[in-house]
Amino acid sequence: SGRLATVIANLITLTPGTLTVEARGCPAVLFVHVLTFDDVASVRADVEDLELRVVRAFGSPADLAMLRSEPEGVGA
Repeated sequence: SGRLATVIANLITLTPGTLTVEARGCPAVLFVHVLTFDDVASVRADVEDLELRVVRAFGSPADLAMLRSEPEGVGA
């Protein structure tokens, strides 16, 4: 949902060295600028972990089911 995407985008921006540059679409696709990282896969894994935590805390059962049904590498 837009509400969850906003929470995730704000949490990313609050993380030192990261900034949510843009959010578009439904479901939302977030474009994130990262100052330093080891590899893209680890950044994606960190964002997916954050997304899962936010959906578990604030999302509906339908939001959680949709998140779990997305292919790997898609989400947040």
